[in-house]
Amino acid sequence: MDQHKVLNQFEVYEYIHPDGRSKSWGYRRLPTGEIEVRWGSGNRLSQHKIYPASADRKVRKTAVTKVREGYRDIGRHAINTSNDLVFSFPPKSVSPVGRPVVVNQTVPDVTPPRPRVPAFDLSLIDTEIPDLGWF
Repeated sequence: MDQHKVLNQFEVYEYIHPDGRSKSWGYRRLPTGEIEVRWGSGNRLSQHKIYPASADRKVRKTAVTKVREGYRDIGRHAINTSNDLVFSFPPKSVSPVGRPVVVNQTVPDVTPPRPRVPAFDLSLIDTEIPDLGWF
């Protein structure tokens, strides 16, 4: 494999809409240490922005956020001169946060249920206010 192809590898995430359209987002570290982020519709990473090396943590945090929003990690892929993804198989099956990939579904709420509190009988409280037939 030539050096150019190795340097052209992006960590790629894909979101598939219910109607079948898709969008992709990916990033890679450049030889200068800077981070290139690319995105686009379908299997094209046509738009891009270069971030300083100090933005590494922010970019990785964005990747985790993308997974939470329903993107799936499809692994490392190169792009060709037309900015199309060059797929390598097989795709990854584990997200960057170590959980199985869930495609375009919300993350289930794992908040534990609130403990049951016994109901109080408020009829025993004397407020000294006449109820006027309300109760």
